[in-house]
Amino acid sequence: MELEIIEGEVREIVYYNDDNCYCVFDLDFSKNLITCVGNIPFLTAGERVRLEGRWTSHPDYGEQFKFENFIRTIPQKVNAIRTYLASGVIPGIREATAIKITDRFGEDTLEVIKNEPERLTAIKGISLAKALKMNEAFLIRQDAANTVMYLQQFGVTAKMAVKIHKKFGSLAVDLIKGNPYTLCDEISGIGFKTADRIAFQMGVATSHPGRIKSGIRHALGEAAQNGHTCYPKASLIPYCVSLLGCDVIDVENGFASLIDSGRIVYEKATDYCYLTPLYNEELSVASNLLTLIGRRRKNPPFDVDIAIKEASEGITLSEKQYEAVKCACRENITIITGGPGTGKTTIINTILRIACDFGMSVSLAAPTGKAAKRLSEACNAEAKTLHRLLGLDIISDSDEFTYTKDSNDPLLSDIVIVDEVSMVDLSLMSALLKSLKKDAKLILAGDADQLPSVGAGNVLKDIIDSGKFPVITLTEVFRQAQESMIVTNAHRINSGQLPICNMKEKDFFFIPRSASDADTTIADLCAKRLPGTYSYNPLRDIQVLCPSRKGSTGTVALNNTLQKYLNPPHREKKEKKYGETLFRTGDKVMQIKNNYNIPFLNLKTNDEGMGIYNGDIGIIADINTQKASMLIEFDDERLVEYEFAWLDELELAYALTVHKSQGCEFKAVILSVSPTAPMLCVRNLLYTAVTRAKEIVVLVGSDETVAKMVSNNRETKRYSGLPIKLRKD
Repeated sequence: MELEIIEGEVREIVYYNDDNCYCVFDLDFSKNLITCVGNIPFLTAGERVRLEGRWTSHPDYGEQFKFENFIRTIPQKVNAIRTYLASGVIPGIREATAIKITDRFGEDTLEVIKNEPERLTAIKGISLAKALKMNEAFLIRQDAANTVMYLQQFGVTAKMAVKIHKKFGSLAVDLIKGNPYTLCDEISGIGFKTADRIAFQMGVATSHPGRIKSGIRHALGEAAQNGHTCYPKASLIPYCVSLLGCDVIDVENGFASLIDSGRIVYEKATDYCYLTPLYNEELSVASNLLTLIGRRRKNPPFDVDIAIKEASEGITLSEKQYEAVKCACRENITIITGGPGTGKTTIINTILRIACDFGMSVSLAAPTGKAAKRLSEACNAEAKTLHRLLGLDIISDSDEFTYTKDSNDPLLSDIVIVDEVSMVDLSLMSALLKSLKKDAKLILAGDADQLPSVGAGNVLKDIIDSGKFPVITLTEVFRQAQESMIVTNAHRINSGQLPICNMKEKDFFFIPRSASDADTTIADLCAKRLPGTYSYNPLRDIQVLCPSRKGSTGTVALNNTLQKYLNPPHREKKEKKYGETLFRTGDKVMQIKNNYNIPFLNLKTNDEGMGIYNGDIGIIADINTQKASMLIEFDDERLVEYEFAWLDELELAYALTVHKSQGCEFKAVILSVSPTAPMLCVRNLLYTAVTRAKEIVVLVGSDETVAKMVSNNRETKRYSGLPIKLRKD
């Protein structure tokens, strides 16, 4: 259907959102007032706009014109100018002043404000200083509108255009015309491909130096998204030549220029190239870890053996558990690693009791909210996310953040214990180590056989492989854990053995299905069989996991199928289509990137806070199309209002990739094991998926795929210079 064009004067702004410029307003169109909805920055009553869009019918608000594009004009007629100024568009001008100015200057009013502000002093009550402020405010607004209009032709959203203007001010358009790649270099949320598309439309040459340098940094950024902290130059240069379609000499020159400007770092000895922030974080982690292990150990003010005996009264510690507690008492840093059922929690609880007995303060932390909640419940003590422990602090009007806790204002805890350390990436580990006071002990607990962190780095493995630090590896599975086939099979998988399935009255099952039939079986398990047998809540207690997003049994297809089974359409359920995803009231959703600027309300404490993180799962409570927002209640009782402009940060979460499930625990896990890409058919992915389940695991798919995953112990290579830096004497 072709877009329709309408034009008229804005009479009243019904709703306006400063963040994304979404507005609802009444338009005088052909002598009728109509409701229009869409995104226009800095809209005010009195303006004349030309809109391109479609007529829609809203169930609550009736007929509306939903526009996609717009052209605005400064009001020309005296009445329109008076309405425009009276709306408060220029600070210092309200209705009475607007009447005085328009009575004197008529249709020339806006030209006077723009080009001859000193003439405004002829009006009683307007000093020269006030007139100049009016002129400045008018020009700033006009500059911002010009930036938005200029970027609109390249498909840049109004919200992003406003962000660009806030960053560059009146210079925005000139800077973009001079080098459009400034956008991806300086603006969070604009990637190289977007800047490259804009540059192509502007006719910028493929060999433009700005393009080459941004392309190299983009390639290193892609490497970081794939877990690498660095990348070999021998591989990076030819990749960039292919990516950019230019000569190798252009890439070499861009590479040299980036090094000279300090934007990237090249280590000749290793041939590794780094984005400068990642290089600095790697140096920081290595330096702080070596300082920690090299610091003179302070003997505890108690007899360690007696303290352990008293703290472990009523339980029997294994030899390895005893060694771990003893090491934690004596060493500055202790790494404890082991699979499910090997007693890591018992060790942590014993350390907590010793600390309590001798008046030492302890901080418990984990990388995610769910992991922190599990740790808190297991230890009957407060555990925080690492972000919260370190005092996440958002830099005003930006997507950047810092931490309040560092060497200048360290944590006061005598002992810091971090669980699920396999999920901690390089940046977070750097911040953690900077936050420790000089005589603090650090205890890192985790499972080195799980998938590495989503972010760049393979920190736990790098620390263990360096051979520089005390590592206690737990292998004994305790009797209570042995009763669970989940625990038994996790260890079988980890040792290269096939899982034992379908034992009577056990908790580990396999259902053979072809790829074409697996989706309906999985849906039936979620909607009927597991809830009917175990009284599970399909949304809260059951989680479908997949190795991949793609294919008929990947997360994209399964989410669509499960949405139909678990949350079908209903006349009372509101919906919002965003891209290829249809969101519906009652849907299970996941945040897929860290957003430190989203405010939330804690429904339990009524406290307000900021920040929703990658992996947070919730349920859509309401969709308000009039306000262009969505209410989501997350699992930890945080209520968040999402603007529609933020919906690219959400996905349906009936089915998750195994990578996205890290740090989570679910009562029941259904794992799709249909044939998948060879790079995902690996042992540690299957192991990680199985260890997400607390009570039941059901594998659905191909036994051949399970066998391939168990036999394939290949780990995806992650380039990191941390082990080399840690081994340096």
